[in-house]
Amino acid sequence: MTDLVDPATRAGVCVACHVGGESAADHRLMAAGHPRLGFELHTFSELWRTSGGHAHYRADADHARRKGTVPPTTDWVQGLVVNPRAQSMLIAERYGAGGALPDFSLFNCYSCHRAMRLKDWREKPVTGGDPGALRFEDNAARMLLAALAARPALRDGLERDLRRLQSASGDSPAAVREAAAAAVRNLDGIGTALAETPLSAEESAQSLAALVRAAGDGRFPDYAGAEQAAMSIALLAAATGTAADHRTAIDDLFEALADDERHDPARFAALPKAIGR
Repeated sequence: MTDLVDPATRAGVCVACHVGGESAADHRLMAAGHPRLGFELHTFSELWRTSGGHAHYRADADHARRKGTVPPTTDWVQGLVVNPRAQSMLIAERYGAGGALPDFSLFNCYSCHRAMRLKDWREKPVTGGDPGALRFEDNAARMLLAALAARPALRDGLERDLRRLQSASGDSPAAVREAAAAAVRNLDGIGTALAETPLSAEESAQSLAALVRAAGDGRFPDYAGAEQAAMSIALLAAATGTAADHRTAIDDLFEALADDERHDPARFAALPKAIGR
C-alpha cells in the first residue's frame, strides 16, 4: 500500500513501467510489439487514453477531504522531474553493460524510426548532438526546461547536464554513465526545490509562454516530443485559466497528433502560435 498523494511518490510508481525500472521494456521487447512508452503524470493520472474512460488514479471528494488536493501544475512538474531522472538512471545503469552495442531503447525512437528524407536529418539539435546522431530520450526533460522558465538557475544547470549527456554518447560508456549520474543528482535537487516552493500562478504562466515559444520554434520535432508538448500546453492553459480562450487551438494540437506515422513537424510547430497571441 503506497501513499500516492505525494506527486513525486506517485510518479515514481508510474515510471517503473512507463519509463522503466528493473524490468524495463528493452529494444527487443519493443521489436516484438510492445508499444512506444510515453508518460505525463497529471494527464495519465486523470485519464489514460487507452483506459476506456477510466482514470488510473481518481481523487474523489472524500479523498480530497481527508488528504487534501495537489494542484495540477505540481503534479505536472514533479512528473517532469521523476521521468527524466528514471531515464537517466537507466542510462547510468545499462549503457555499455550489455555488449558492443547499447540498448537502443535508451535513445529517442525517432532518431532512427523516421522518414528517410534529407531535410529530416538537418534539423537543429535540441539539446546537444549532431543531426543524424542517436539522441538519448529527453522529451520530458525538455518540457522541464520550459517549466523552469522563471527559475533560470535551475533551468540553466539542467540544460547544461542534458547537453553533456547527449554529447557523451560520442565519447565512451564511462562518460555516458558519469553524465547520466550527474543528471540524476541535479534532478534530485530540482525536485526538492520544486517540492519546497511549487510553481506560482505567475510562474505557470511563464512556463506556458516558454513552452509555446519552444513548440513554435520547432524544438519538439518528433512525435513523442510533440505529444509531451501538447499535454503540457493543455494542462498549463487550464491551470492559468486560459483554456477556454484557446480551446480550438488546443484541439488542433491533439488533432495533429492523431496519427504518429503521418506526423508533420512543420504543421505542429505552426499551431501553438495561436495560443501565444
